[in-house]
Amino acid sequence: MYRGNRNYIFHTTLIALLVIAVLMAIRTVPSFGLLGTELRRADIVSDVVVRDTLGVAVDTLLLASAEPSPEASESVAERAADTLPSRSPLPMPAGERDTVAAAKPAADIPDTATVTPARDGIVPIEDYSPDGSALDAFRAAMSRRDGKVVRIGFMGDSFIEGDLMTGDLREMLQSRMGGSGVGFVPITSIVSKLRQTVAHTFSGWKTHSIRKRNGTDIDGRFTISGYVYTPENDNATVTYRVTDFKPRLRNVRYVDFFFVNRESTEIRATVNDSTEFVFTPPADERMQKITISSEVPVSKVKFNFKNVGGFYAYGASLGGGNGVQLDNFGDRGTSGLQMSKLSSEANSRFDALHPYDLIIIEYGLNVVTRGTMRYTSFEEQMSAIVANVKACYPGASVIVMGLSDRSSNQDGVYRTMPEVKAMIRHQRAIARNAGVAYWDTFTAMGGDDSMVRFVSKRWASKDYTHVSPRGAAFIAERLADALIDAL
Repeated sequence: MYRGNRNYIFHTTLIALLVIAVLMAIRTVPSFGLLGTELRRADIVSDVVVRDTLGVAVDTLLLASAEPSPEASESVAERAADTLPSRSPLPMPAGERDTVAAAKPAADIPDTATVTPARDGIVPIEDYSPDGSALDAFRAAMSRRDGKVVRIGFMGDSFIEGDLMTGDLREMLQSRMGGSGVGFVPITSIVSKLRQTVAHTFSGWKTHSIRKRNGTDIDGRFTISGYVYTPENDNATVTYRVTDFKPRLRNVRYVDFFFVNRESTEIRATVNDSTEFVFTPPADERMQKITISSEVPVSKVKFNFKNVGGFYAYGASLGGGNGVQLDNFGDRGTSGLQMSKLSSEANSRFDALHPYDLIIIEYGLNVVTRGTMRYTSFEEQMSAIVANVKACYPGASVIVMGLSDRSSNQDGVYRTMPEVKAMIRHQRAIARNAGVAYWDTFTAMGGDDSMVRFVSKRWASKDYTHVSPRGAAFIAERLADALIDAL
């Protein structure tokens, strides 16, 4: 039966909406591999949306344990005090001292970097300070290294996890410039069984990280290690044993142990399974340290504790009396933005007890994301964090270490991700904003597609992101050459 003309506008609209819904759903599906080819993420709004991600490890090439930065949505620079010498300090309300120093936007700062072209395989350190003094503190300390320790703190992510790269850098600097010992080692570590530069065992501790407080209100206690530890009971122990993995790890003559003793904790230290020391430090809200010095090399030290109420621990430092000491502060999966929670008071106290002459800051690996070519928010917040580190450790030079190469499958061929170069531009801007130095890891590796060459040599894993021990040693040697060349 003929029923006349029907109106199909409703049906057409419904079908169109369903198609849009399906396409938007497909947009959330990440890139994945199929039969050796990477299928890229579909995005129907890619031409009108500018992505600017912060600290969220979303790429499947990254470690599975990577987690979003809880501080990612908060602009550190907007709520921070300005400590850069080129600007007047902002007024700071009482009780807000433990904030991160703001840095000037890159657009407002002239490019004053002292950049020397690479020569003889050396990629020089770039100086972005207004007066070319970014490395003066490190140079001065190295000139006095025969009579004192030159201490380097190395903050970073999984690129240096388990002393990867930093273990080689430490050995190279110590072999050329003197020094011994592994430096600072935390109370607990998720990579203790993998780390070869120290044998490290522990039991009876609760771990609190700057990313996860673990049920305890300890904001204001974190140093550049990003961790604090509390004993669960009087059975808590931690043991450090020297290894022969690198020659300069031996000849440890000093062991410093860092803690906060709010009540009446007793600390017992047994050295080389034979000599026992008993310490009863005074009650104090501030960080303290005890020092064990030995005329014979320390091969093992074990710590036990009694009356542990109100006790916080950080870790121990193992070293000699002069030359270079390098402390590894690697933290898997971090964007680095959590370091906005660093306390000025705690870090200034740590610096007084354990002063640094150079701090190297390596973050960005867990921020780079496929399809993201702008990291302005990361730049803003990390600039403030670097400036705050500089303010907390005024006797130290600071170097921002640039991103290493990272490759992805592009039309069937692995090539350098364009996002890597975008991040590197922002990292140089971070150094410029904070008035510190910068080192170009990407160029030191060999530039474009160097990760592909690393993988072919088995110097990197087939995720085309993380270097192997051999690749790490190559980068460490280039950085050691650059540091010595800067003297």
